[in-house]
Amino acid sequence: MAAIVVGIALLGWIAGLVLVGHSGAGLAQPLDDAVRRWVAAHSSTTNPIAVALDALFGSLGCIVIAAVAGTLVWWRTRRLFSAVEPFIAALASGVVVFVVKAALARPRPSFSNGTPIDDYSFPSGHATSTAAIAVAMALVWLPPRWRRAGFVASAVGIGLVALSRLVLGVHWFTDVVVGVALGVALAVAIVHACAPLVRDERDPGARVDAASSRST
Repeated sequence: MAAIVVGIALLGWIAGLVLVGHSGAGLAQPLDDAVRRWVAAHSSTTNPIAVALDALFGSLGCIVIAAVAGTLVWWRTRRLFSAVEPFIAALASGVVVFVVKAALARPRPSFSNGTPIDDYSFPSGHATSTAAIAVAMALVWLPPRWRRAGFVASAVGIGLVALSRLVLGVHWFTDVVVGVALGVALAVAIVHACAPLVRDERDPGARVDAASSRST
């Protein structure tokens, strides 16, 4: 898990250096400025849906959601690793976002009233955390026949959260795009790393059979 977090954080830092530079004003700033102007002209920073998504799907909110949902999954299945993978993804996304934000120190955009927002902008913690837990939940908790529908639902939810960050005026376009990419990468990497443990949980007899065959 530590290697995954370090690797994804490194990818985020490199992407940030290329797109936004250190302390902002990078290659993507003209695109970010254009998107910011368009969103500001077509929305309100007090949009109630965006405000509700902001309250629910921050890094802490995603950790709480993953913890509660994982507890229910464990209570029903008694499969610990399957239950905790989205929670691990949520925790990992929080660490990655903190490290990359501190390393790049990109200023946030301002509200329409000109009030600056505290802390740094790149990447979006909401977008990263939401993508991480949504994709992890779809990969781990849904049977194959429901997975495609789960991915569609996840994409819609992730898109709404990412859009809410732009509507509220607290992130640039590249913040949310890279945040989603980092969250998806974290979820896929963590699920892949935990796959042997999950298989053993689902089929403990296979582990016994493998051990017996090695001993003979």
